[in-house]
Amino acid sequence: MKTKLLRTTDIQKKTGWSLFKIRRLIELGKLKAVNTSTSTRPYWNILPESLDALLNGSEQPSEPKPSKPARKQRIDAGVPKVFG
Repeated sequence: MKTKLLRTTDIQKKTGWSLFKIRRLIELGKLKAVNTSTSTRPYWNILPESLDALLNGSEQPSEPKPSKPARKQRIDAGVPKVFG
Protein backbone atom coordinates (compact mmCIF):
# COMPACT_ATOMS: atom_id res chain seq x y z
CA MET A 1 0.00 0.00 0.00
CA LYS A 2 1.47 3.33 -1.04
CA THR A 3 1.22 6.39 1.18
CA LYS A 4 0.22 9.57 -0.63
CA LEU A 5 2.76 12.26 0.16
CA LEU A 6 1.60 15.82 0.76
CA ARG A 7 3.05 18.83 -1.01
CA THR A 8 3.86 22.02 0.88
CA THR A 9 0.96 23.78 -0.88
CA ASP A 10 -1.44 21.05 0.33
CA ILE A 11 -0.34 21.67 3.90
CA GLN A 12 -0.62 25.42 3.39
CA LYS A 13 -4.26 25.04 2.29
CA LYS A 14 -5.06 22.64 5.12
CA THR A 15 -3.44 24.56 7.99
CA GLY A 16 -3.18 28.17 6.78
CA TRP A 17 0.55 28.27 7.54
CA SER A 18 2.95 30.16 5.29
CA LEU A 19 5.31 28.28 2.99
CA PHE A 20 8.23 29.75 4.96
CA LYS A 21 6.86 28.26 8.19
CA ILE A 22 6.36 24.85 6.58
CA ARG A 23 9.91 24.82 5.16
CA ARG A 24 11.28 25.93 8.54
CA LEU A 25 9.42 23.11 10.32
CA ILE A 26 11.00 20.68 7.86
CA GLU A 27 14.44 22.19 8.57
CA LEU A 28 13.90 21.88 12.32
CA GLY A 29 12.83 18.25 11.93
CA LYS A 30 9.32 18.79 13.29
CA LEU A 31 7.81 17.76 9.94
CA LYS A 32 9.22 14.64 8.33
CA ALA A 33 9.65 15.21 4.62
CA VAL A 34 11.24 13.55 1.61
CA ASN A 35 13.17 15.52 -1.00
CA THR A 36 11.95 14.24 -4.37
CA SER A 37 13.86 16.74 -6.49
CA THR A 38 16.39 15.68 -9.11
CA SER A 39 18.04 19.12 -9.17
CA THR A 40 19.81 21.18 -6.52
CA ARG A 41 16.61 22.97 -5.48
CA PRO A 42 14.67 20.85 -2.98
CA TYR A 43 11.09 19.74 -3.64
CA TRP A 44 9.65 18.58 -0.36
CA ASN A 45 6.91 15.99 0.07
CA ILE A 46 5.64 15.60 3.62
CA LEU A 47 4.58 12.35 5.20
CA PRO A 48 0.90 12.61 6.24
CA GLU A 49 1.49 10.85 9.55
CA SER A 50 4.12 13.45 10.42
CA LEU A 51 1.60 16.26 9.86
CA ASP A 52 -1.03 14.42 11.90
CA ALA A 53 1.43 13.93 14.75
CA LEU A 54 2.34 17.62 14.68
CA LEU A 55 -1.30 18.75 14.63
CA ASN A 56 -2.36 16.31 17.36
CA GLY A 57 0.55 17.29 19.60
CA SER A 58 0.29 19.49 22.65
CA GLU A 59 0.04 22.70 20.62
CA GLN A 60 0.69 24.10 17.18
CA PRO A 61 4.24 25.31 16.68
CA SER A 62 4.87 29.00 16.93
CA GLU A 63 6.03 30.96 13.90
CA PRO A 64 9.75 30.25 13.45
CA LYS A 65 11.96 33.33 13.65
CA PRO A 66 14.56 33.81 10.93
CA SER A 67 18.14 33.85 12.09
CA LYS A 68 20.07 37.12 11.97
CA PRO A 69 22.34 37.55 8.96
CA ALA A 70 26.06 37.72 9.62
CA ARG A 71 27.52 41.21 9.84
CA LYS A 72 29.72 42.18 6.94
CA GLN A 73 33.20 43.37 7.74
CA ARG A 74 34.47 46.46 5.97
CA ILE A 75 36.93 45.76 3.19
CA ASP A 76 39.32 48.45 4.41
CA ALA A 77 39.28 47.30 8.04
CA GLY A 78 42.78 47.22 9.45
CA VAL A 79 44.26 49.32 6.65
CA PRO A 80 45.94 52.51 7.89
CA LYS A 81 44.64 55.76 6.44
CA VAL A 82 47.38 57.58 4.52
CA PHE A 83 45.41 60.52 3.17
CA GLY A 84 42.91 62.26 5.37
